[in-house]
Amino acid sequence: MPYVSATDVSIAGDQVAIAITHGTFGSHIGVALCDDGGTAKLLHLAWHRMLVQEGYPQPNWAASIANLPAAGMELVAPVIRGMLEKYEDIKDEVCYGVNLYAGQGAVKSDGSYLAGPDSDGHTCSSFVADIFHGAGLPLIDLQSWDPTQESRAWGDAVACCLTRWGQSQNIAEMPAHVEAVRANNRGLRVLPEEVAAAAVEPNAGVRPAMQKDLKASAERVAGEMRRVCQAGPTPPLFRECVETYQVALLSLEKSVEAQVAPPLAAGDK
Repeated sequence: MPYVSATDVSIAGDQVAIAITHGTFGSHIGVALCDDGGTAKLLHLAWHRMLVQEGYPQPNWAASIANLPAAGMELVAPVIRGMLEKYEDIKDEVCYGVNLYAGQGAVKSDGSYLAGPDSDGHTCSSFVADIFHGAGLPLIDLQSWDPTQESRAWGDAVACCLTRWGQSQNIAEMPAHVEAVRANNRGLRVLPEEVAAAAVEPNAGVRPAMQKDLKASAERVAGEMRRVCQAGPTPPLFRECVETYQVALLSLEKSVEAQVAPPLAAGDK
């Protein structure tokens, strides 16, 4: 199913919806489900120790129902409902971090959250992926992800934003956390649109999906999101970090273009 305005995607019973919108570094993702009382809720990792639970649908989000058989929905739904029930206990526990492998497995089948000793946390996308992993239905094969210089620049920008946030909020733990994030920045990143694409993959048999197989569908999802969601301004606190990141991406793009450009013939010089 395509991603359309979340206001046009209703959920009931054990149906799980994937919701996506604009974020500081591109896009942002969450999951939606009806709680035990039948009220639709959206759960997403907004930022460092900032797990957010709010009503669904939210304006300016796109959504689609995850392509899972009924038996699969019955596995994922208890994980999310468990997190909704435990929300007050876990909302401040999920750190924002970039170590994909160490973070995997923190979400348990009952909805509890227990990060491993080497984990620096999750991103919004790795958090959603870990929910499905905790249910025994992994969406993506992390071993197939390749490091890139673009993702390394993103990791640097995340560390920059965390630093600014820690300073603004006077968070004593933040310098040590930022140090861990920088040490774990190996250029690996799971994009929200990659997780969103894997969740609605028509052929469930290909999951956990490999990164190379999600390229086209992830680009399509990003385009669908941009058609129905409007990007907001960059938070002033993070503006310099984001601008530095954008400059780094532009520099990398120009470097690639220079490498593939044909050499000038003698008469063209």
